[in-house]
Amino acid sequence: MSSTPFSRAQTKAIQNKIKRCLERERVELTRETEESTRAAGDAIQKAVSSKLENILGKACKEYKIDASRKAFSDMQFMGNSDIYCAVDVKSHNLDSEFNMPNLTSARRLIKFYDENKRCFILLIVEYTVNDKIIVPQKVVFVPIEHLDWGCLTIGALGWGQVQIRDSKKIKINRKQTKRQWVLRLCINMIDFYSSEQKKIVARRNEFKKKKAVWKNR
Repeated sequence: MSSTPFSRAQTKAIQNKIKRCLERERVELTRETEESTRAAGDAIQKAVSSKLENILGKACKEYKIDASRKAFSDMQFMGNSDIYCAVDVKSHNLDSEFNMPNLTSARRLIKFYDENKRCFILLIVEYTVNDKIIVPQKVVFVPIEHLDWGCLTIGALGWGQVQIRDSKKIKINRKQTKRQWVLRLCINMIDFYSSEQKKIVARRNEFKKKKAVWKNR
């Protein structure tokens, strides 16, 4: 089961091209948005999505940009070996003290991976801001299943969100297969729901106690 349509050498070349592209673009923030990680992330996503098709070249067919907030990913295309790729852009300001970003909904991802020839790719841009100019420091272009579970966790939002524990401590394991990663996702989600169930029971009991108090007032 192939994890990615790109070889390691191709991936490295893609990362370098995206970084150089952002350096040439000199993405500028306004005085009002200079301190906003959301504004910086949106500016990076817009700059990358407009250039990625050319960067990928012949390895990319049927390229599409989806800028809607509810979209599963920012860009989609058919890659080598007819693997359907969904790319989501994430950004990390290296000057921030702590960043624990949501990557994707666990439910939407597991349904997306019902088809084997699909790949969910994270395009992570680490940056600093110099005189309102976004300065890319590092670019990571990686299938989510190559992120080691040691740097991931599940957040309590909706059905559960796959999150990076700390953006400054991303660990990549390229030997990890999609099957191994998804099986671990399922195990972690089952454990997560068991933990949430215990929390719900405790919270329910708390409100039952409050209800009894208020009935006697």
